[in-house]
Amino acid sequence: MMMEWIKENAEWVFSGLGIFIATLLGGVAKWLISRCKNKRKHELQEEALQNQRDRLALEQERLRLEMRPNLDVSNPIINNIDRTMMIKLVNYGETAILKRITRLPNGCREIPLNYPYRLENGCNVRLWFRIYGAQNMNTDTISFDVELEDNLHNSYTARVVIDHTGHRVELIFL
Repeated sequence: MMMEWIKENAEWVFSGLGIFIATLLGGVAKWLISRCKNKRKHELQEEALQNQRDRLALEQERLRLEMRPNLDVSNPIINNIDRTMMIKLVNYGETAILKRITRLPNGCREIPLNYPYRLENGCNVRLWFRIYGAQNMNTDTISFDVELEDNLHNSYTARVVIDHTGHRVELIFL
């Protein structure tokens, strides 16, 4: 059928116009195939790039967690007469910078340090608090947040929770 059509139209098919149309159709077909291949290649490159970004983000978070300060908190020393409380924060890991104390309960005020406070490995800092108002230092649970930074300027927040007995102290990194 195709051969018959070519025989019947051989005069114009092999003229300049026929060759031009055949070349044009071939070029359009080649362009469409190339575009489809390039689109798929671009999608694969984007997927590989996203996978690489995800791996880098995971590695960066792993390194950040390795650099996280290794802190310990002593049991509080409570003075009911002066209504003060002292807690010792000890760093056993990489150098940390204590930026500030936040989320203090109502009626509790920090006796401020000179911030930022640099905590080298093995160093400690005494955090002093004054209790005002009706809060009972022997029955109420007290918690506050400690904001820290490591040498690479990664920020960390640790919550210190002191139970009502004053003998159980928890330090939880958020």
